[in-house]
Amino acid sequence: MRTINLSEAQSESHNALEKISLSDNDFQSYEFGNTHLDSKKVKIKYLVKDAYNKFLDLEKNKDVLLVTSASFTSAFFSNGTPIGLCAYEGEFLNKMPDQTMDGLVVINSDGLINTNDITDLDFTSKNCDSIIASNHSHLNLNPRENALDSYVFYNRVEENNLSVFQTQLVYSHLKTEDENFKTLLVGSNSKERRFLVIATKEGELKNLIIDTKNKDYILKAAQDIFNLLKAENYDVNFILNLDTGSKNILHVNNGTYLENLNPNPSTKLARIERASSLIVFYTDK
Repeated sequence: MRTINLSEAQSESHNALEKISLSDNDFQSYEFGNTHLDSKKVKIKYLVKDAYNKFLDLEKNKDVLLVTSASFTSAFFSNGTPIGLCAYEGEFLNKMPDQTMDGLVVINSDGLINTNDITDLDFTSKNCDSIIASNHSHLNLNPRENALDSYVFYNRVEENNLSVFQTQLVYSHLKTEDENFKTLLVGSNSKERRFLVIATKEGELKNLIIDTKNKDYILKAAQDIFNLLKAENYDVNFILNLDTGSKNILHVNNGTYLENLNPNPSTKLARIERASSLIVFYTDK
């Protein structure tokens, strides 16, 4: 598998990405390390609630490397209520945890998402405390399973101006491979798939957006990706699902401009102007 590292090779067109094939799936991978050209730090922003106008404001003084649809909403419109826990820079838009989605992502805009910024909500705070040790203020809290944890978590998000969203966690290093992939053919195989991967390679933190235009079951596609990355000596910590339904958005910097990789969507909703939520990888200008 050959992966273009956007953090080091923005001038290369994304078309140079080699498609990788496994189990009848073709994947394209966009990889980010901590630094970009000229040693600029790569950062991430989660945008929700008038996401497009916030994106336009960000784009004025930042170099955008990639933008993709992020979490799920309860309506097709751009102002739909986010499903599951959701906050934007300390302001909660939804404090009701979703009981079916096990991935909780915390973003502080200081850099990449690391392992400590993801909570596997299948684990109680006690279990997490025995597995993970970190000084991150939001760690070891499970706001879905524990009332006190939720109170403390909400306060820390608000006090530290953190952004939060909840989504399906399709691989967690806290579980065995059998536990992660025990029901590969569950759900629908009618959607394209896109994932946010948190991993390390040779000790360096990596965030990857991995996309497939082929329609497949979510866990089957996730297992294919896990096996591909493992074969390339990545230590995968988490794989999280991103929205590729009616709001299927992916724009990538091709070295000249931000190119729309879904120019002919199946619905008019799959336009960045109609986005409900976005994840943006960028650097300072």
